[in-house]
Parts: sequence; structure tokens; C-alpha cells
Amino acid sequence: MDKKIVLITGVGRRKGLGYVTAEEFGKLEFHVIISARKPEQYEPLVKALNDEGYEAEGLSIDLLDDKSMDDAAEYIRSSYGKLDVLVNNAAMLWNGSMGPVDEIDNDQIRKEIGTNVIGTFIMMRNMHPLLRASGRGRIVNVSSGAGSYHDPVFGILHNADPATDWPVSLYGITKLAVNGITIKAAKEFKKDNILVNAICPGVMATSDSGNGFGGRDPRISAQKGVLWAATLPDDGQTGGFFRDDEELPW
Repeated sequence: MDKKIVLITGVGRRKGLGYVTAEEFGKLEFHVIISARKPEQYEPLVKALNDEGYEAEGLSIDLLDDKSMDDAAEYIRSSYGKLDVLVNNAAMLWNGSMGPVDEIDNDQIRKEIGTNVIGTFIMMRNMHPLLRASGRGRIVNVSSGAGSYHDPVFGILHNADPATDWPVSLYGITKLAVNGITIKAAKEFKKDNILVNAICPGVMATSDSGNGFGGRDPRISAQKGVLWAATLPDDGQTGGFFRDDEELPW
């Protein structure tokens, strides 16, 4: 296949960042592969993308299921022989993870870290040979300002006071780890001309309630975050953490 191929994980809602990112890649004439845990989540979205004129298909990928990630890599290898862009968008955010250390359920700790950190790590490892085969692969890890020490709004050090309204969350801690493994992969994959960066999409209106928190159109985050990082030139930055193409302290 001559077309560039992108895999976007965690695409299960029409209003989510994953779906609008898929549309933006479609506009660039990529072959778009979207994934979610269950076919009933991604199949209507694949149809919607196809109806819009984009070349798209779906895969079942559960970041807590090693076999599903292995199978996805094998499918892409046998079907296309390469992957040009991996967007690690899938993540778990459980409301209870905002609570005190003493109150977070053990299973939820394992699921949230397993999904957001271990799953992201395995996806990068599994897709590495396919990205190398591209000749100029790109990995975009969707992170969060909550996964930094110094982000002026959401950073851990700015929100560690128990009296504030924004506690240090387990989700933020997992994204801190994602930023770390982004640097690890960037250093190790640079020899293969693969650029690896993390982006913070900001607060988005991905549901009807999102606007109540000042959330912006996720298309802005897709264009200025994910697409920007995915289309960097070969001499572009790698191992960085960005929001709207501006590097963030973390």
C-alpha cells in the first residue's frame, strides 16, 4: 500500500479526541485504523468515517489484554508490512482515582496503571518493527498536564495542597510515567528515524458536559497537538512534551 497508515487507539466515541483525530488523518489521505475494546464501539465510527469518504477500518485492542495487542501488530504486519504513525490515545480515567491514597481500590490501581502505562509501553514495543519499516515512523502519546510537576494549571506541584479543588490523581501519576517512557522510546528509536513525543490535548468538550468546564473543541487539540507531532519533519524534536506545539515543563 502506498498510502501512509495510522493506528489510533481508544476511539470509541464520536465526540472524542480519537475520532476527530481520525477525521484529520483522513483529510491527509492516510489509511486510518481505529481501535477500541469492542467491535460495537468502533464499527459505527468506521462506517461514519467511510461515509465521509475516508479510508478506515477498525481493530479490537484492549490495553489490558496482551493477546489483543499482539494480534493487532500481526494483522498490520501481514496486511500492510508497515505503520507510519501510532497514536496512543487510549486511557482509563476512573473518578475514584481522584481520591485519597487510602481509598483507591486495589483493582482500580492495577487497571489504571495497566492501561495507561503498561498498555502504552507494550503498544510502542509491538509496533516498533512496523514503524521502523516505514522509514520515518512517528509515535504520539496522548498525555496530560496533570502528568507534569510544573504545568502552571494542572501540574502536581501546583495542585498538591489538599485544600485545592484539583487533587493529585492516579491518572496524573500514570501520565507522568507516560512522559517518562516517551523519553525512553525516543532515545532508543531515534536510530530508526522514529520520532516519539507526548502531547497534552488540554481540557476538551468531548461530551455535552464538557463545555461546562470551559472545554474546547477537540478538533483544535487534534490539529495543534496530535497532527502536529505526527507530521514533524525528520529533524523534528523527539522526546518532548507539548501542548499546541509549545513545549511544556514537566
